[in-house]
Amino acid sequence: SKSLEFEVPIIGSRRRVPGEDVLFALAGEPFGYECAVEMAATRLRTTGLLPTRSLGRTGSGRAETNAVLSSYALQYTRRRWIQRSLVILSALLILYMTVWNMLMGAGSPKAGASVGGRTVRGGGRVAAYDGHVVLAVATNTTAESLSIFINSWNTYAPGHRIVVFAESDILDAPGVAQYLRELHVDTVKVHRPPLLDDIFDEEEPEKPGRLALASLRQVAKFVGTNGVIDWATVKGVALVTTAGDVVLQGDPFEDNSVKQYIPKQGIVLALNGGPELGAVRVATDTEMLSSLRDCFGMNMAEKMSKLSLINGHVVLGAHRGMSEFLDLVVDVLGTRTRERCLGNWRADLAAIQYSVGEFGRDPRNVDFPFSLRDHVTSTVYGARYGLPCKIDSAGILRRRPPEGSARRGPTPTVISQYSSSSYLRDMYRGRYSHYARERVDFDHRPGE
Repeated sequence: SKSLEFEVPIIGSRRRVPGEDVLFALAGEPFGYECAVEMAATRLRTTGLLPTRSLGRTGSGRAETNAVLSSYALQYTRRRWIQRSLVILSALLILYMTVWNMLMGAGSPKAGASVGGRTVRGGGRVAAYDGHVVLAVATNTTAESLSIFINSWNTYAPGHRIVVFAESDILDAPGVAQYLRELHVDTVKVHRPPLLDDIFDEEEPEKPGRLALASLRQVAKFVGTNGVIDWATVKGVALVTTAGDVVLQGDPFEDNSVKQYIPKQGIVLALNGGPELGAVRVATDTEMLSSLRDCFGMNMAEKMSKLSLINGHVVLGAHRGMSEFLDLVVDVLGTRTRERCLGNWRADLAAIQYSVGEFGRDPRNVDFPFSLRDHVTSTVYGARYGLPCKIDSAGILRRRPPEGSARRGPTPTVISQYSSSSYLRDMYRGRYSHYARERVDFDHRPGE
């Protein structure tokens, strides 16, 4: 480290300095000529400037040594000067681009321009939007499943603005971008985060927990800024964490429980259950229990196993409550991004279960009001545990009353986890995806 202190005057002089001066400068301190030669030669050889050779230490050999070391030391200092100059120029360029982007960001984006990876529809900045916004995470899904979600939502709630968060393998597939533009759907590309753990772990980039974290971070960032949408005028927000497994059969914002919590700046979630199983506990769902173990440890998973199982696939509420909820979930998931949690497919659902079910049991821990609706009264219906059900002639799924009870509850407006039933999957595929398949090659997946 001391040698660095001597490099500045050598570089600044821009002249050939006496060999012994360079020699002792590189050595650090004058420990004696022979010791200094060894230290300086070693230091120069590590840089590749000094070839392996014997250097004299006395008489004419000493003079030759001074000349050789002086020559190579000047090359060394020049190389260091060039390297530092490139670093400084790079830093200045980054600073310039940052200031430029900030200044340009103060203007209004043009119609159809790409802002932060998303396509802005319409002309200029959206100054006000007095409708509802749907934030749909479509990672780990297919373009066909995404089309089912979008078409069902446009059928029953056509006035809502849909923003899709997906990876490039879906958004860049042939015809998909044009198809989404025609449906007036905004898109945000989700990029996997950089390596956080062992850089030599070959399986690390494939760990799906990273994608869940990256997706929710993108959504939280989108909700927390007014770059595209003026959130002050938005009536309500829907977060869909699994867009490829959700369909609509009504407007969820017309549900009374949702209407009640939006003025409170809160959110509404559903609990899983069904007519035969009743209310479902965390211990019943082996996948959720495994996710909690991976992300929060055995003791916490055991503690939470007795809690009601939250349906984290769809969350409804006000913008402020949704923003605070997302910040909490991202913060919880961000502290569990190492080792086993990164390898779990549904680390996001585990983080939602913990944030609301465990951490949120004490209202003082959270900054937003929330409601957990039971499986009978919730507007979100989880098909995985909600079957059997009734389907009328119009294809509308209706709840069956629990065993020994006439209490059936309202018709749900949102169906999640429909892929757990082959009948529902085929029904929705035949109803919503045929239009898309005529125009988009959904069978094409890059890399397959």
